[in-house]
Amino acid sequence: MNRHALAFLTLTVACAPAAPTRWTEADALAPHRLRLDLNHDGRVTKDEYERTLWRGPDFASADLDGDGDLSAPELVHLVQVQSSTAFDGPPAAEPAPSGGPHSAPDADQEHVLEVLVLLGDALRSHGLPGPNPDAVAAAVTTGDLNSPETLAVLDTLRPAWLGQGWAWPAGLP
Repeated sequence: MNRHALAFLTLTVACAPAAPTRWTEADALAPHRLRLDLNHDGRVTKDEYERTLWRGPDFASADLDGDGDLSAPELVHLVQVQSSTAFDGPPAAEPAPSGGPHSAPDADQEHVLEVLVLLGDALRSHGLPGPNPDAVAAAVTTGDLNSPETLAVLDTLRPAWLGQGWAWPAGLP
């Protein structure tokens, strides 16, 4: 099992109320959410949403909880209310915020992003704040779960995670 699958499985088990749950729509849409996250900070903001080819509701309507981030459950809802003729998905490529070409994260960066997004989404789904987007972007750039930048983000998430009574996912620093 590769480390991405292991990280996802670990987080799924840690968040599960009892036994591991079955496949969800949010799982199926996770790669699309990652592509919508143009700056790879773990959040889908109004600017990122509006820079895509979606012909859906305005961001304020899509962001059901009003936290400024289109979470996995909100993306599922957005897809559910779209007709097959109105759903475009994200563009194939977008310019980076600096104006240069947009490049996908490498495998190590993607792993850090997936871990932080999953942790953040789990907390936000329980009404708690997720990680700071700038801190996530810095952590993703390192591509290392043990970098000082990533450890700082994990240190901000751990108290809220443990405060929910959840075991800290095995394998995370």
